[in-house]
Amino acid sequence: MKKTIKVSILALTAALCFFACQTPDAPSRSPGTASLDGTQSGRGSASGNSATVSGENVFIAGYYFASPTTIAAYWRNGVRQNLSVPQGMLGSRAVDVAMDGSDVYIAGYYNDSGKHIASYWKNGTRQDLIDTEAVPYSQDTTAITVADSVVHIAGDSVYEGTWRAVYWKDDGQQTRQELTFPPNAVYNIFTLHRIKRLRCP
Repeated sequence: MKKTIKVSILALTAALCFFACQTPDAPSRSPGTASLDGTQSGRGSASGNSATVSGENVFIAGYYFASPTTIAAYWRNGVRQNLSVPQGMLGSRAVDVAMDGSDVYIAGYYNDSGKHIASYWKNGTRQDLIDTEAVPYSQDTTAITVADSVVHIAGDSVYEGTWRAVYWKDDGQQTRQELTFPPNAVYNIFTLHRIKRLRCP
């Protein structure tokens, strides 16, 4: 009897996971990946790093290769928008995307003669993130979120082989804080809510 109950519970759990992972009325399709357009006229080498959905619009942050460099960009429903950096830079990448109302926020960085400059873009307009006044660190962003028009960004900085976790807040005036707890790099931040995901194979 106990064995029968145990088997029934396992079967019920499997069924719940199966139906939780289904999209109602979704058309069937074969396994595969969607390609991001990395060129002006067709598909090229590109990488998507983060995605978010707002209404019926899908936003993806990433970059594409334009030999010999990379160019930070985001895609809205598959249409690419390049993210501006100063001329003469060695490359740029977008790493995360967030929405606040109709505003699109992208976190990323660009390479200035070997030093990474942490930045974010609001609707395509770049804002460089402040550095420490004492030492010119190379800084990367890793995550961005926005709440009530206040921008929160996680990232890291490195100087002489030492990595430091960094948090920026921009509410009209930027502040920068180095975090002292391990691990040394911060890879995600959340405000207001804890997010719990159901992951299915």
